[in-house]
Amino acid sequence: MSPNQQVFDPLLYISNNLSQFIDLLCLCRVLTILSFLEASTNNPLLLSSVEFVYDLTAHRTFCQLLQ
Repeated sequence: MSPNQQVFDPLLYISNNLSQFIDLLCLCRVLTILSFLEASTNNPLLLSSVEFVYDLTAHRTFCQLLQ
């Protein structure tokens, strides 16, 4: 491995991007809660609207990871 080649360190990435990581964890938790609510209320629009926001956030985070 050449000296200038970087190795991806997940813990370092998480510590440098802690607020984004916490946001994603919170969104996962919200999605879990909403999926239970959706199952009990039969309201598919509830979860799909939140999934759209989650997809945008995850996509944005993934794009930042590639930079």
